[in-house]
Amino acid sequence: MYTHLKKIVLNMFLIAGLSISYVALAEEDVAELEDYTVIDVNDDLSILPSEPSEGAFGLSLPLLETPRSVTEVSDDLVKTFALRSVDDLVRLTPGAFTNSFFGIKGAMDIRGQQADNYFRGFRRIDNPGAFNTIIRGAHSLEILRGPVSPLYGIGSVGGQLNYSPKTAKVDTAKYIPESTGRVDVTLGTYSQKILAAEYGTPFTVGENQAGMYIFAEVEDSESYYHGYAPTSELVQVAFDMDFGENTFIEFGYQQQTT
Repeated sequence: MYTHLKKIVLNMFLIAGLSISYVALAEEDVAELEDYTVIDVNDDLSILPSEPSEGAFGLSLPLLETPRSVTEVSDDLVKTFALRSVDDLVRLTPGAFTNSFFGIKGAMDIRGQQADNYFRGFRRIDNPGAFNTIIRGAHSLEILRGPVSPLYGIGSVGGQLNYSPKTAKVDTAKYIPESTGRVDVTLGTYSQKILAAEYGTPFTVGENQAGMYIFAEVEDSESYYHGYAPTSELVQVAFDMDFGENTFIEFGYQQQTT
């Protein structure tokens, strides 16, 4: 009897010792996670803009949620990369090439087809090398690759270039807070001379907020190609006015002599 009781007590102490050892091992195996800091990365060049775009389907969706191949070029990209013609857009657009028009940069070549040019969603006349398409007065350029949406009607199966002019509206606020303007002078090889000026101002019509933006460009240059000298004058006016939170009017005018 005494021997049996002794064995029971010994087994109890043995089990308790194993439990204490297991707890100690468990405490030693606790893993400490590293600290991670999440930093918001700003896309200063607007390679993938987060603002809604209506170019593909007419719906206000960000490009990330738009199931189409769309490249949006902002005016910041135009200034940063010194983009002056549709041929320069090829550097930022996959599947796009330059057309051979003996130096006349009229339209892009997208997926093997000449792309259509649009102004604020309205189709312009075909430009198979008739005159240069000036892009420095654009607030944004939407390049859609592939057949256009049915809302645009019949169009090129290659794609389209939608030109949105500079306006008094800005992305961070409703309208620009005050009058602004700038003058640019470009000098280059082959006697390239380009003078561009722009001016925008906000104002009110009664209780309605509005704004106007004017852009003008004059070019008088020579060219690498004999018999062709790019000379043009462009005037562009954009007028915007709000009639409420969801109602507004936009008016754009552009005249080019080349």
